[in-house]
Amino acid sequence: MFEILVKEFREHKKFVLAYVAVCVFAAFFFGPFLSDVTPHAALASEGAEAELLSEGDTLLTLNDMILGGTFRRLAGNYSSVIGLSAEPFTGLLFLGIMQNIDKLSGNPLRMPEVPVGHPAVLAVVLVCFVASKFMKANESTKVFGICTLGYLEKFLGTVCVVVIGILSVVGVATGLGTATVNAAAPGEIATTAGHYAVGVVSAIFAVFMAIMSLIVNYIVKTVMLGLDALQGLLSFIPLSGVVCEFLKSFLVLTIFMINVAYPPAGYVVNILVFVICCLLFRACYDPAQYLKKIYIQPFFAGIFGYKEDYPLVKRHIPHRVKKRFKENLSDIKAVIPMYTIKKPRKFDLKLRLYERVWMVCFENESGILFRKYNGERNAFYVLKSTEEAPVYLRKGFRFFELYTHRVYHDGKVHKFPRKEMDFVFTREYRYRFDELIALTGWVNVNEEKVSRRQQKKEERKQAILQAKETVAEWWTDKIAKVKGFFLKDKEPIPVEADYSEDMFFEEQANL
Repeated sequence: MFEILVKEFREHKKFVLAYVAVCVFAAFFFGPFLSDVTPHAALASEGAEAELLSEGDTLLTLNDMILGGTFRRLAGNYSSVIGLSAEPFTGLLFLGIMQNIDKLSGNPLRMPEVPVGHPAVLAVVLVCFVASKFMKANESTKVFGICTLGYLEKFLGTVCVVVIGILSVVGVATGLGTATVNAAAPGEIATTAGHYAVGVVSAIFAVFMAIMSLIVNYIVKTVMLGLDALQGLLSFIPLSGVVCEFLKSFLVLTIFMINVAYPPAGYVVNILVFVICCLLFRACYDPAQYLKKIYIQPFFAGIFGYKEDYPLVKRHIPHRVKKRFKENLSDIKAVIPMYTIKKPRKFDLKLRLYERVWMVCFENESGILFRKYNGERNAFYVLKSTEEAPVYLRKGFRFFELYTHRVYHDGKVHKFPRKEMDFVFTREYRYRFDELIALTGWVNVNEEKVSRRQQKKEERKQAILQAKETVAEWWTDKIAKVKGFFLKDKEPIPVEADYSEDMFFEEQANL
Protein backbone atom coordinates (compact mmCIF):
# COMPACT_ATOMS: atom_id res chain seq x y z
CA MET A 1 0.00 0.00 0.00
CA PHE A 2 2.75 2.46 0.94
CA GLU A 3 4.62 1.59 -2.25
CA ILE A 4 1.54 2.51 -4.29
CA LEU A 5 1.07 5.77 -2.39
CA VAL A 6 4.70 6.71 -3.03
CA LYS A 7 4.28 5.93 -6.74
CA GLU A 8 1.11 8.02 -6.94
CA PHE A 9 2.86 10.85 -5.12
CA ARG A 10 5.61 10.83 -7.73
CA GLU A 11 3.05 10.96 -10.53
CA HIS A 12 1.08 13.83 -8.92
CA LYS A 13 3.96 15.53 -7.13
CA LYS A 14 3.22 19.02 -8.43
CA PHE A 15 -0.40 18.97 -7.33
CA VAL A 16 0.38 17.57 -3.86
CA LEU A 17 3.22 20.00 -3.22
CA ALA A 18 1.09 22.94 -4.36
CA TYR A 19 -1.71 21.84 -2.00
CA VAL A 20 0.72 21.48 0.93
CA ALA A 21 2.24 24.89 0.16
CA VAL A 22 -1.19 26.55 0.18
CA CYS A 23 -2.07 24.86 3.48
CA VAL A 24 1.22 25.87 5.10
CA PHE A 25 0.87 29.44 3.88
CA ALA A 26 -2.72 29.65 5.13
CA ALA A 27 -1.82 28.11 8.50
CA PHE A 28 1.02 30.51 9.24
CA PHE A 29 -0.51 33.59 7.66
CA PHE A 30 -3.84 33.22 9.42
CA GLY A 31 -2.19 31.93 12.60
CA PRO A 32 0.51 33.68 14.63
CA PHE A 33 1.30 36.35 12.00
CA LEU A 34 -2.28 37.44 11.52
CA SER A 35 -2.92 37.43 15.28
CA ASP A 36 -0.51 40.37 15.72
CA VAL A 37 -2.72 42.72 13.74
CA THR A 38 -6.27 41.51 14.51
CA PRO A 39 -8.46 42.17 17.55
CA HIS A 40 -8.51 39.25 20.00
CA ALA A 41 -11.72 38.10 21.63
CA ALA A 42 -10.72 34.66 22.95
CA LEU A 43 -10.30 34.54 26.73
CA ALA A 44 -8.86 31.89 29.00
CA SER A 45 -12.06 31.62 30.98
CA GLU A 46 -15.40 33.36 30.94
CA GLY A 47 -16.10 35.89 33.67
CA ALA A 48 -12.44 36.19 34.71
CA GLU A 49 -12.15 39.82 33.70
CA ALA A 50 -9.86 40.83 36.59
CA GLU A 51 -8.44 37.51 37.68
CA LEU A 52 -5.02 36.49 36.47
CA LEU A 53 -4.35 32.85 35.63
CA SER A 54 -1.28 31.08 36.86
CA GLU A 55 1.33 29.82 34.47
CA GLY A 56 0.21 26.21 35.00
CA ASP A 57 -3.45 27.09 34.37
CA THR A 58 -2.45 28.89 31.19
CA LEU A 59 -0.66 25.78 29.88
CA LEU A 60 -3.66 23.60 30.74
CA THR A 61 -5.94 26.03 28.90
CA LEU A 62 -3.70 25.99 25.83
CA ASN A 63 -3.50 22.20 25.99
CA ASP A 64 -7.31 21.98 26.06
CA MET A 65 -7.55 24.39 23.14
CA ILE A 66 -5.13 22.41 21.00
CA LEU A 67 -5.99 18.81 21.91
CA GLY A 68 -9.63 19.34 22.82
CA GLY A 69 -11.32 22.07 20.86
CA THR A 70 -9.08 21.78 17.83
CA PHE A 71 -9.60 18.05 17.57
CA ARG A 72 -13.36 18.36 17.85
CA ARG A 73 -13.40 21.18 15.32
CA LEU A 74 -11.26 19.27 12.83
CA ALA A 75 -13.26 16.09 13.32
CA GLY A 76 -16.42 18.03 12.57
CA ASN A 77 -14.92 19.66 9.50
CA TYR A 78 -13.63 16.37 8.10
CA SER A 79 -16.68 14.28 9.01
CA SER A 80 -17.93 14.42 5.41
CA VAL A 81 -14.63 13.47 3.74
CA ILE A 82 -15.38 9.73 3.70
CA GLY A 83 -18.82 10.22 2.18
CA LEU A 84 -17.69 12.81 -0.37
CA SER A 85 -14.79 10.59 -1.42
CA ALA A 86 -17.03 7.54 -1.86
CA GLU A 87 -19.98 9.15 -3.66
CA PRO A 88 -19.73 12.94 -4.08
CA PHE A 89 -23.14 13.37 -5.75
CA THR A 90 -24.85 11.48 -2.93
CA GLY A 91 -22.96 13.43 -0.26
CA LEU A 92 -23.55 16.84 -1.82
CA LEU A 93 -27.23 16.06 -2.33
CA PHE A 94 -27.57 15.07 1.33
CA LEU A 95 -25.70 18.16 2.58
CA GLY A 96 -27.77 20.47 0.39
CA ILE A 97 -31.08 18.99 1.56
CA MET A 98 -30.03 19.00 5.23
CA GLN A 99 -28.87 22.62 5.00
CA ASN A 100 -32.25 23.72 3.63
CA ILE A 101 -34.09 21.72 6.30
CA ASP A 102 -31.85 23.21 8.98
CA LYS A 103 -32.49 26.73 7.66
CA LEU A 104 -36.27 26.25 7.59
CA SER A 105 -36.34 24.81 11.12
CA GLY A 106 -34.41 27.66 12.77
CA ASN A 107 -30.83 26.42 12.33
CA PRO A 108 -30.73 23.89 15.20
CA LEU A 109 -27.82 21.99 13.61
CA ARG A 110 -25.83 25.19 12.97
CA MET A 111 -24.78 23.99 9.55
CA PRO A 112 -22.59 26.48 7.66
CA GLU A 113 -23.74 27.98 4.39
CA VAL A 114 -22.42 26.02 1.43
CA PRO A 115 -23.09 26.67 -2.30
CA VAL A 116 -24.76 23.29 -2.76
CA GLY A 117 -27.60 24.48 -0.54
CA HIS A 118 -28.78 26.96 -3.18
CA PRO A 119 -31.90 25.58 -4.94
CA ALA A 120 -30.43 25.95 -8.46
CA VAL A 121 -27.18 24.18 -7.53
CA LEU A 122 -29.10 21.52 -5.62
CA ALA A 123 -31.30 20.88 -8.67
CA VAL A 124 -28.20 20.36 -10.87
CA VAL A 125 -26.71 17.96 -8.33
CA LEU A 126 -30.01 16.04 -8.20
CA VAL A 127 -30.12 15.67 -12.00
CA CYS A 128 -26.48 14.49 -12.08
CA PHE A 129 -27.16 12.04 -9.25
CA VAL A 130 -30.18 10.47 -10.97
CA ALA A 131 -28.49 10.32 -14.38
CA SER A 132 -25.31 8.82 -12.93
CA LYS A 133 -27.19 6.15 -10.99
CA PHE A 134 -29.33 5.26 -13.99
CA MET A 135 -26.32 4.79 -16.30
CA LYS A 136 -24.27 2.84 -13.75
CA ALA A 137 -27.18 0.57 -12.85
CA ASN A 138 -27.71 -0.34 -16.52
CA GLU A 139 -25.01 -2.72 -17.77
CA SER A 140 -25.21 -1.42 -21.35
CA THR A 141 -24.45 2.17 -20.26
CA LYS A 142 -22.32 1.49 -17.19
CA VAL A 143 -18.93 2.19 -18.81
CA PHE A 144 -20.23 5.34 -20.51
CA GLY A 145 -21.61 6.56 -17.16
CA ILE A 146 -18.28 5.94 -15.43
CA CYS A 147 -16.36 7.78 -18.14
CA THR A 148 -18.66 10.83 -18.14
CA LEU A 149 -20.61 11.68 -14.97
CA GLY A 150 -18.62 9.16 -12.95
CA TYR A 151 -15.34 10.87 -13.79
CA LEU A 152 -16.88 14.28 -13.08
CA GLU A 153 -18.12 12.94 -9.74
CA LYS A 154 -14.67 11.72 -8.66
CA PHE A 155 -13.09 15.02 -9.70
CA LEU A 156 -15.75 16.99 -7.83
CA GLY A 157 -15.18 14.89 -4.71
CA THR A 158 -11.46 15.64 -4.76
CA VAL A 159 -12.14 19.36 -5.21
CA CYS A 160 -14.52 19.34 -2.23
CA VAL A 161 -11.95 17.59 -0.02
CA VAL A 162 -9.23 20.06 -1.02
CA VAL A 163 -11.50 23.02 -0.24
CA ILE A 164 -12.48 21.50 3.11
CA GLY A 165 -8.80 21.02 3.97
CA ILE A 166 -7.81 24.61 3.16
CA LEU A 167 -10.81 26.12 4.95
CA SER A 168 -10.18 23.94 8.01
CA VAL A 169 -6.55 25.01 8.15
CA VAL A 170 -7.58 28.66 7.94
CA GLY A 171 -10.26 28.26 10.61
CA VAL A 172 -8.14 26.35 13.11
CA ALA A 173 -5.10 28.56 12.64
CA THR A 174 -7.16 31.73 13.08
CA GLY A 175 -8.91 30.43 16.20
CA LEU A 176 -5.77 29.18 17.91
CA GLY A 177 -3.70 32.16 16.90
CA THR A 178 -6.11 34.64 18.44
CA ALA A 179 -6.83 32.51 21.48
CA THR A 180 -3.19 32.07 22.33
CA VAL A 181 -2.47 35.76 22.69
CA ASN A 182 -5.01 36.35 25.44
CA ALA A 183 -4.82 32.95 27.11
CA ALA A 184 -3.41 34.31 30.39
CA ALA A 185 -6.02 36.96 31.18
CA PRO A 186 -7.90 39.86 29.57
CA GLY A 187 -5.48 42.45 28.31
CA GLU A 188 -2.35 40.44 29.16
CA ILE A 189 -0.26 39.34 26.21
CA ALA A 190 1.45 35.96 26.40
CA THR A 191 5.15 35.73 25.86
CA THR A 192 6.40 35.87 22.29
CA ALA A 193 7.99 32.43 22.52
CA GLY A 194 4.81 30.80 23.77
CA HIS A 195 2.76 32.68 21.21
CA TYR A 196 4.75 31.39 18.24
CA ALA A 197 5.29 27.92 19.73
CA VAL A 198 1.56 27.28 20.08
CA GLY A 199 0.92 28.84 16.67
CA VAL A 200 3.48 26.57 15.03
CA VAL A 201 2.03 23.48 16.76
CA SER A 202 -1.50 24.41 15.68
CA ALA A 203 -0.36 25.09 12.12
CA ILE A 204 1.49 21.77 11.83
CA PHE A 205 -1.47 19.89 13.27
CA ALA A 206 -3.94 21.57 10.90
CA VAL A 207 -1.71 20.98 7.84
CA PHE A 208 -1.22 17.35 8.85
CA MET A 209 -4.99 16.84 9.00
CA ALA A 210 -5.40 18.50 5.59
CA ILE A 211 -2.80 16.17 4.04
CA MET A 212 -4.44 13.17 5.70
CA SER A 213 -7.80 14.17 4.21
CA LEU A 214 -6.25 14.08 0.73
CA ILE A 215 -4.79 10.61 1.41
CA VAL A 216 -8.15 9.39 2.74
CA ASN A 217 -9.85 10.76 -0.36
CA TYR A 218 -7.46 8.93 -2.69
CA ILE A 219 -7.76 5.60 -0.85
CA VAL A 220 -11.56 5.66 -0.63
CA LYS A 221 -11.93 6.88 -4.22
CA THR A 222 -9.64 4.11 -5.51
CA VAL A 223 -11.55 1.44 -3.60
CA MET A 224 -14.89 2.66 -4.98
CA LEU A 225 -13.52 2.77 -8.54
CA GLY A 226 -12.14 -0.75 -8.13
CA LEU A 227 -15.52 -1.96 -6.90
CA ASP A 228 -17.10 -0.41 -10.00
CA ALA A 229 -14.74 -2.46 -12.17
CA LEU A 230 -15.35 -5.68 -10.22
CA GLN A 231 -19.09 -5.07 -10.34
CA GLY A 232 -18.94 -5.88 -14.05
CA LEU A 233 -18.23 -9.51 -13.14
CA LEU A 234 -21.81 -9.73 -11.82
CA SER A 235 -23.38 -8.55 -15.08
CA PHE A 236 -24.79 -12.04 -15.74
CA ILE A 237 -27.01 -11.66 -12.65
CA PRO A 238 -30.27 -9.77 -13.40
CA LEU A 239 -30.58 -6.38 -11.66
CA SER A 240 -27.12 -6.74 -10.09
CA GLY A 241 -26.22 -3.17 -11.09
CA VAL A 242 -29.37 -1.75 -9.50
CA VAL A 243 -28.71 -3.59 -6.23
CA CYS A 244 -25.06 -2.54 -6.07
CA GLU A 245 -25.78 1.14 -6.73
CA PHE A 246 -28.59 1.15 -4.18
CA LEU A 247 -26.36 -0.42 -1.51
CA LYS A 248 -23.55 2.09 -2.11
CA SER A 249 -25.88 5.08 -1.86
CA PHE A 250 -27.61 3.64 1.20
CA LEU A 251 -24.30 3.10 3.04
CA VAL A 252 -23.05 6.60 2.21
CA LEU A 253 -26.31 8.19 3.39
CA THR A 254 -26.15 6.15 6.59
CA ILE A 255 -22.63 7.43 7.30
CA PHE A 256 -23.74 11.03 6.75
CA MET A 257 -26.79 10.66 8.99
CA ILE A 258 -24.74 9.16 11.81
CA ASN A 259 -22.27 12.06 11.60
CA VAL A 260 -25.10 14.59 11.78
CA ALA A 261 -27.21 12.86 14.46
CA TYR A 262 -24.43 11.78 16.82
CA PRO A 263 -20.93 13.09 15.95
CA PRO A 264 -18.95 10.88 18.42
CA ALA A 265 -20.41 7.77 16.79
CA GLY A 266 -19.69 9.36 13.43
CA TYR A 267 -15.99 9.61 14.29
CA VAL A 268 -15.90 5.89 15.05
CA VAL A 269 -17.79 4.99 11.87
CA ASN A 270 -15.49 7.13 9.73
CA ILE A 271 -12.39 5.50 11.20
CA LEU A 272 -13.90 2.04 10.74
CA VAL A 273 -14.76 2.72 7.09
CA PHE A 274 -11.27 4.10 6.45
CA VAL A 275 -9.66 0.99 7.98
CA ILE A 276 -11.83 -1.27 5.80
CA CYS A 277 -10.86 0.74 2.71
CA CYS A 278 -7.17 0.39 3.65
CA LEU A 279 -7.62 -3.39 3.82
CA LEU A 280 -9.34 -3.43 0.41
CA PHE A 281 -7.02 -0.91 -1.21
CA ARG A 282 -4.44 -3.35 -2.58
CA ALA A 283 -7.09 -5.65 -4.03
CA CYS A 284 -9.01 -2.77 -5.65
CA TYR A 285 -6.02 -0.84 -6.97
CA ASP A 286 -5.42 -2.91 -10.12
CA PRO A 287 -9.12 -3.02 -11.13
CA ALA A 288 -9.30 0.74 -10.58
CA GLN A 289 -6.24 1.30 -12.77
CA TYR A 290 -7.69 -1.05 -15.39
CA LEU A 291 -10.89 0.99 -15.53
CA LYS A 292 -8.94 4.25 -15.65
CA LYS A 293 -6.28 3.27 -18.21
CA ILE A 294 -8.40 1.10 -20.50
CA TYR A 295 -11.70 3.01 -20.55
CA ILE A 296 -11.59 6.50 -19.00
CA GLN A 297 -8.37 7.90 -20.47
CA PRO A 298 -8.94 6.47 -24.00
CA PHE A 299 -12.49 7.87 -23.87
CA PHE A 300 -11.18 11.43 -23.47
CA ALA A 301 -8.33 10.75 -25.90
CA GLY A 302 -10.92 9.77 -28.49
CA ILE A 303 -12.82 13.03 -27.91
CA PHE A 304 -9.80 15.33 -28.11
CA GLY A 305 -7.91 13.21 -30.65
CA TYR A 306 -5.33 10.45 -30.31
CA LYS A 307 -1.68 11.45 -30.34
CA GLU A 308 0.15 10.22 -33.40
CA ASP A 309 3.45 10.30 -31.51
CA TYR A 310 2.18 8.55 -28.38
CA PRO A 311 5.42 7.23 -26.83
CA LEU A 312 6.20 3.52 -26.87
CA VAL A 313 8.70 4.14 -24.07
CA LYS A 314 7.65 6.85 -21.65
CA ARG A 315 10.05 9.12 -19.84
CA HIS A 316 9.53 7.39 -16.50
CA ILE A 317 10.27 3.71 -17.01
CA PRO A 318 8.49 1.48 -14.46
CA HIS A 319 10.51 0.37 -11.45
CA ARG A 320 10.15 -3.34 -12.23
CA VAL A 321 11.38 -2.86 -15.78
CA LYS A 322 14.38 -0.92 -14.51
CA LYS A 323 15.12 -3.60 -11.96
CA ARG A 324 14.91 -6.41 -14.51
CA PHE A 325 16.72 -4.75 -17.44
CA LYS A 326 19.01 -2.34 -15.63
CA GLU A 327 21.87 -3.09 -18.02
CA ASN A 328 19.82 -3.04 -21.24
CA LEU A 329 17.50 -0.08 -20.77
CA SER A 330 18.88 1.68 -23.83
CA ASP A 331 17.96 -1.32 -26.04
CA ILE A 332 14.29 -1.29 -25.07
CA LYS A 333 12.00 -0.21 -27.92
CA ALA A 334 8.62 -0.40 -26.19
CA VAL A 335 7.27 -0.67 -22.63
CA ILE A 336 3.48 -0.95 -22.54
CA PRO A 337 1.30 -1.61 -19.47
CA MET A 338 -1.26 -4.37 -19.96
CA TYR A 339 -4.01 -5.86 -17.78
CA THR A 340 -5.15 -9.45 -17.68
CA ILE A 341 -8.85 -9.94 -18.31
CA LYS A 342 -8.73 -13.71 -18.12
CA LYS A 343 -6.70 -15.86 -15.76
CA PRO A 344 -4.08 -17.80 -17.75
CA ARG A 345 -4.54 -21.55 -18.10
CA LYS A 346 -0.85 -22.16 -17.53
CA PHE A 347 -0.53 -23.77 -14.12
CA ASP A 348 2.87 -22.20 -13.42
CA LEU A 349 1.58 -18.66 -14.09
CA LYS A 350 -0.69 -17.27 -11.38
CA LEU A 351 -2.21 -13.86 -12.01
CA ARG A 352 -5.00 -11.95 -10.36
CA LEU A 353 -7.85 -10.62 -12.44
CA TYR A 354 -6.99 -7.16 -13.85
CA GLU A 355 -3.40 -7.49 -12.63
CA ARG A 356 -0.95 -5.26 -14.46
CA VAL A 357 1.95 -6.71 -16.46
CA TRP A 358 4.35 -5.08 -18.91
CA MET A 359 4.92 -5.75 -22.59
CA VAL A 360 8.63 -5.19 -23.20
CA CYS A 361 10.02 -5.18 -26.74
CA PHE A 362 13.59 -5.31 -27.97
CA GLU A 363 14.80 -5.53 -31.55
CA ASN A 364 15.41 -9.26 -31.34
CA GLU A 365 12.77 -10.47 -28.88
CA SER A 366 9.57 -9.38 -27.22
CA GLY A 367 7.64 -10.69 -24.27
CA ILE A 368 5.83 -10.00 -21.01
CA LEU A 369 7.33 -8.98 -17.69
CA PHE A 370 5.46 -10.68 -14.83
CA ARG A 371 5.58 -9.87 -11.18
CA LYS A 372 6.37 -13.52 -10.43
CA TYR A 373 6.78 -16.57 -12.66
CA ASN A 374 8.18 -20.00 -11.79
CA GLY A 375 9.31 -18.65 -8.43
CA GLU A 376 11.31 -15.84 -10.05
CA ARG A 377 10.42 -12.23 -9.31
CA ASN A 378 10.26 -9.78 -12.22
CA ALA A 379 10.41 -12.67 -14.69
CA PHE A 380 10.55 -11.97 -18.42
CA TYR A 381 8.50 -14.42 -20.50
CA VAL A 382 9.57 -14.33 -24.16
CA LEU A 383 6.76 -14.73 -26.69
CA LYS A 384 7.69 -15.99 -30.15
CA SER A 385 5.05 -16.38 -32.80
CA THR A 386 5.29 -19.63 -34.77
CA GLU A 387 2.95 -21.46 -37.15
CA GLU A 388 2.17 -24.03 -34.47
CA ALA A 389 1.71 -21.49 -31.66
CA PRO A 390 1.06 -17.98 -33.03
CA VAL A 391 0.87 -14.88 -30.83
CA TYR A 392 -1.94 -12.51 -31.74
CA LEU A 393 -2.37 -8.73 -31.50
CA ARG A 394 -5.89 -7.42 -32.11
CA LYS A 395 -7.05 -3.84 -32.59
CA GLY A 396 -10.49 -3.75 -30.96
CA PHE A 397 -13.15 -1.09 -30.47
CA ARG A 398 -12.73 -0.83 -26.68
CA PHE A 399 -9.08 -1.84 -26.29
CA PHE A 400 -6.15 -3.58 -27.98
CA GLU A 401 -5.64 -7.21 -27.11
CA LEU A 402 -2.69 -9.61 -26.88
CA TYR A 403 -3.53 -13.29 -26.59
CA THR A 404 -2.35 -16.81 -27.38
CA HIS A 405 -4.28 -19.99 -28.04
CA ARG A 406 -3.91 -23.10 -25.96
CA VAL A 407 -1.63 -25.71 -27.54
CA TYR A 408 -2.66 -29.24 -26.61
CA HIS A 409 -0.51 -32.29 -25.98
CA ASP A 410 -0.57 -33.27 -29.63
CA GLY A 411 1.14 -29.97 -30.45
CA LYS A 412 -1.83 -28.58 -32.36
CA VAL A 413 -4.42 -25.88 -31.89
CA HIS A 414 -7.88 -27.40 -32.16
CA LYS A 415 -10.59 -26.21 -34.52
CA PHE A 416 -12.31 -24.25 -31.74
CA PRO A 417 -9.29 -22.82 -29.83
CA ARG A 418 -9.36 -21.61 -26.23
CA LYS A 419 -7.30 -18.64 -25.13
CA GLU A 420 -4.39 -19.44 -22.87
CA MET A 421 -3.23 -15.88 -22.08
CA ASP A 422 -5.36 -12.77 -22.63
CA PHE A 423 -4.14 -9.21 -21.96
CA VAL A 424 -5.46 -5.80 -23.02
CA PHE A 425 -3.86 -2.38 -23.35
CA THR A 426 -5.08 1.12 -24.15
CA ARG A 427 -6.27 2.34 -27.55
CA GLU A 428 -3.99 5.36 -27.16
CA TYR A 429 -1.42 3.31 -29.13
CA ARG A 430 -3.72 3.55 -32.14
CA TYR A 431 -1.17 5.15 -34.46
CA ARG A 432 1.69 2.95 -33.21
CA PHE A 433 -0.08 -0.39 -33.70
CA ASP A 434 1.54 -1.23 -37.05
CA GLU A 435 4.91 -0.34 -35.58
CA LEU A 436 4.30 -2.77 -32.73
CA ILE A 437 3.44 -5.50 -35.23
CA ALA A 438 6.66 -4.88 -37.14
CA LEU A 439 8.67 -4.73 -33.92
CA THR A 440 7.30 -7.90 -32.31
CA GLY A 441 6.61 -10.07 -35.35
CA TRP A 442 3.31 -11.18 -33.86
CA VAL A 443 0.21 -11.88 -35.94
CA ASN A 444 -1.98 -8.92 -36.81
CA VAL A 445 -5.47 -10.33 -36.22
CA ASN A 446 -7.16 -7.50 -38.12
CA GLU A 447 -5.11 -8.04 -41.30
CA GLU A 448 -5.51 -11.78 -40.96
CA LYS A 449 -9.28 -11.36 -40.77
CA VAL A 450 -9.23 -9.16 -43.87
CA SER A 451 -7.11 -11.69 -45.78
CA ARG A 452 -9.37 -14.52 -44.61
CA ARG A 453 -12.40 -12.54 -45.70
CA GLN A 454 -10.87 -11.95 -49.14
CA GLN A 455 -9.87 -15.58 -49.37
CA LYS A 456 -13.40 -16.67 -48.48
CA LYS A 457 -14.79 -14.30 -51.10
CA GLU A 458 -12.50 -15.79 -53.75
CA GLU A 459 -13.40 -19.30 -52.65
CA ARG A 460 -17.07 -18.36 -52.78
CA LYS A 461 -16.68 -16.94 -56.30
CA GLN A 462 -14.86 -20.05 -57.47
CA ALA A 463 -17.54 -22.22 -55.91
CA ILE A 464 -20.27 -20.22 -57.64
CA LEU A 465 -18.50 -20.46 -61.03
CA GLN A 466 -17.96 -24.16 -60.57
CA ALA A 467 -21.58 -24.60 -59.61
CA LYS A 468 -22.68 -22.69 -62.70
CA GLU A 469 -20.47 -24.84 -64.91
CA THR A 470 -21.80 -27.97 -63.27
CA VAL A 471 -25.39 -26.84 -63.78
CA ALA A 472 -24.66 -25.92 -67.42
CA GLU A 473 -23.08 -29.31 -68.02
CA TRP A 474 -26.00 -30.98 -66.33
CA TRP A 475 -28.53 -29.15 -68.47
CA THR A 476 -26.52 -29.81 -71.65
CA ASP A 477 -26.41 -33.48 -70.85
CA LYS A 478 -30.11 -33.53 -70.06
CA ILE A 479 -31.00 -31.77 -73.34
CA ALA A 480 -28.79 -34.15 -75.30
CA LYS A 481 -30.49 -37.11 -73.67
CA VAL A 482 -33.93 -35.70 -74.47
CA LYS A 483 -32.97 -35.15 -78.12
CA GLY A 484 -31.53 -38.61 -78.30
CA PHE A 485 -34.73 -40.04 -76.86
CA PHE A 486 -36.91 -38.48 -79.55
CA LEU A 487 -34.51 -39.33 -82.48
CA LYS A 488 -33.81 -42.85 -81.31
CA ASP A 489 -34.37 -45.70 -83.99
CA LYS A 490 -36.03 -43.33 -86.47
CA GLU A 491 -34.97 -43.63 -90.17
CA PRO A 492 -35.45 -40.79 -92.66
CA ILE A 493 -38.78 -41.07 -94.51
CA PRO A 494 -38.23 -41.59 -98.29
CA VAL A 495 -40.06 -39.15 -100.57
CA GLU A 496 -41.18 -40.27 -104.03
CA ALA A 497 -40.22 -37.72 -106.69
CA ASP A 498 -42.87 -37.15 -109.39
CA TYR A 499 -40.72 -34.68 -111.26
CA SER A 500 -37.27 -35.89 -112.27
CA GLU A 501 -34.29 -34.20 -113.89
CA ASP A 502 -34.74 -35.97 -117.20
CA MET A 503 -38.23 -34.65 -117.48
CA PHE A 504 -36.93 -31.15 -116.97
CA PHE A 505 -34.40 -31.35 -119.76
CA GLU A 506 -36.94 -32.92 -122.03
CA GLU A 507 -39.33 -30.05 -121.52
CA GLN A 508 -36.55 -27.59 -122.27
CA ALA A 509 -35.77 -29.33 -125.58
CA ASN A 510 -39.34 -29.20 -126.73
CA LEU A 511 -39.32 -25.52 -126.25
